[in-house]
Amino acid sequence: MQKLLTIIRSRYQGWLARRVKSAAGSETVMTDAHAQRLEQARVLHQEARLDEAQAIYREMLRQYPRDFDLLMSLGALQGQRGDFADATRSIEQALAINPDSAAAYSNLGNCRKCTGQFEAALVSYDQALRLEKTADTLVNRGATLTDLGRYDDAVDSFNQALSLLPSHIVALDCRGVAYARLGRHEEALASHQEAAALDPDNHQMWSNAAIVAVTLKKFDVALMSYEQALLLRPDDVTIHNNRGAVLTDLGRHEEAILSFAKAISIAPDYIDAFMNRGATLWILERYDEALHCYDQVLMIDADHVRARVSRGTCLASMERREEALTEFDIVLDAHPEDVEALTCRGGLLHFLDRDDEGLECLHRAIAIKPDAADAIYNCGIIHMELSRHEEALMYFEQACAIKPMPRTLGNRGVVLVNLRRHAEAMDCYSQAQAIKDTPEIRYNISICQLQLGDFQSGFEGYEWRWEANTSLKMVKPSYTQPKWSGAEPISGKTVLLYGEQGYGDTLQMCRFVKHVAARGAKVILVTQSGLQHLLADTEGASQVVEAGATLPLFDYHCSLMSLPLALGITLETVPVQIPYVRSRPARVARWREQLGDRVKPRIGLAWSGNKTHKNDKNRSLPLAQLQPLLTGGFEWISLQQEVREADEKWLRDCAILHVGEQLRNYTDTAALVELMDVVVTVDTSVAHLAGAMGKPVWILLPFDSDWRWLLDRDDSPWYPTARLFRQPVQHDWDSVIATVRTELARELHPSSG
Repeated sequence: MQKLLTIIRSRYQGWLARRVKSAAGSETVMTDAHAQRLEQARVLHQEARLDEAQAIYREMLRQYPRDFDLLMSLGALQGQRGDFADATRSIEQALAINPDSAAAYSNLGNCRKCTGQFEAALVSYDQALRLEKTADTLVNRGATLTDLGRYDDAVDSFNQALSLLPSHIVALDCRGVAYARLGRHEEALASHQEAAALDPDNHQMWSNAAIVAVTLKKFDVALMSYEQALLLRPDDVTIHNNRGAVLTDLGRHEEAILSFAKAISIAPDYIDAFMNRGATLWILERYDEALHCYDQVLMIDADHVRARVSRGTCLASMERREEALTEFDIVLDAHPEDVEALTCRGGLLHFLDRDDEGLECLHRAIAIKPDAADAIYNCGIIHMELSRHEEALMYFEQACAIKPMPRTLGNRGVVLVNLRRHAEAMDCYSQAQAIKDTPEIRYNISICQLQLGDFQSGFEGYEWRWEANTSLKMVKPSYTQPKWSGAEPISGKTVLLYGEQGYGDTLQMCRFVKHVAARGAKVILVTQSGLQHLLADTEGASQVVEAGATLPLFDYHCSLMSLPLALGITLETVPVQIPYVRSRPARVARWREQLGDRVKPRIGLAWSGNKTHKNDKNRSLPLAQLQPLLTGGFEWISLQQEVREADEKWLRDCAILHVGEQLRNYTDTAALVELMDVVVTVDTSVAHLAGAMGKPVWILLPFDSDWRWLLDRDDSPWYPTARLFRQPVQHDWDSVIATVRTELARELHPSSG
């Protein structure tokens, strides 16, 4: 969220109008009446009745045109009114009378500073300091050095002022500004806090301390400071807005929304508060309310670019992607070089499967702003999801060099895992955790550990999948009964076990049902639709029900994917009693009759999985690519229930028996698998089904395969009858297919017919 914080302005001492002895060179001595008249002018001046005071000063200057005190007083008044040219003339006339006045030079410096003549102002302050070293002049000199960007010199000037007057509040506050500009934020915060302690009734001191505390991510300190400021200025909309931003940083989103709402109630057209409120509502996924905030901004200012971009982002989050695209296009029509709009549009086009256009848009953003970290990051995401890992790594490294953020480091780690550079990936995750320890990072670490075979640590970290930004976060069960962690005694209790992810995961992990039952529990197994009949006789299950059905009473629940952790499974103790899933004899007989006598080795073939799977582009194959494998010496049987449109023509023209419409559920598929000599499949549920049935299964794996297949193995601890055929390099399916063809000929001795 962009925080619209109070701008820290350099603070200067008031115009000096100190009384001095009559200057040498005055032409006359005032009468008592005139002296009383001058005193009257000074009282009016102090009461801010400037017009009346100025009239008297001018009246008296007609009588005493060379009176130093009169000229200094008039110059001070003119400076207060912002009439700096007139003030400069009055002070220069005073200096012509008394060139040894430190006060006159100091006030002349103030005039020059206020008109942006910073170098000339420094000359005046230095002349004043040569005559008389005062804390006020040193502070004004330090403020001018701050304006010139000479922050070290400014700090030195403020420190000199504080050596003369340690309790000089403005010196402390201005020194805090200079420290902050130097990046010395701890010292800046201490200086602002010291100023606030000396002047606790000054709301700006507290606000300045809060701003630096935010930079240091000391959000509790910032919140306390803003709340002190609000006690002094309860109707200050800026403080309410900034307090809301800090509450958002603290994750106290509901309170933040109330703080923004308070600012809006005081100032109904306060755009910054609407924008921040919308951003916080977006974090809470309350997209309709966030959208309303951005609409309010656009009613106030129809050309507000950031509101338009934020509205598009909100619509994209609501999956109203075409509408979101329109919002970004509106911005870019008026501002074709708006980097944020280009970045958001490029990311959105990726979700619309228009990756080439998306990358073009992002490259435009980067050309305009080479350090556009978000655009570079989005390029990395697109390449990563297209399995272009080397390109993705390059973009993530560029983004990290500009701004190392947990999400960027995390995705860089994911890409390194995909490239089998696990040690570097773990280092990346550690760097991300040092910035902010998130569920996503912990989940990614667990995947790395599992792939390396560290099941104990990996399955422990894998529990973060429920909190990480994955699809599971949306379907986390809300059972009122406690989760079984493996530590609770369950003898005589009823435990509900359920599948949470894909069919393959359930088929892989249902082997553990009997181990839960062995602890004396009654086990209810909940499966996805289509699996319940096949798994009806799962060993250890007292009852098998379909997901969505009314559940019987139970005492504990546990996901099937959490059972390895609950049972303390390690790489060496994976239970491999095969088969633990069995086909139905009656259905096998039906398939045997339909297929007829076996005259050639029968090979079951599955070449694509669920196309909505996040890694589908990587793990599935187009049927055309398998043509070199489909020799006439084997009987090829399709195990695909559904065939993609691109594969339909190839399927009609090749020698594969396809019975997809007859595969109504996994019981049908299991019966067909039973009749195969070997199953050749990509990484999909068919692989787990054949493995769980103890059938020879050859699994074709991409270079960056799923964690459960580990690394550099051609066998699997999960399925003793499985052989793994891995891509030697990324995207190289041809080598895999050639190896499988050679091995089929060697193992099965194909018929010559």
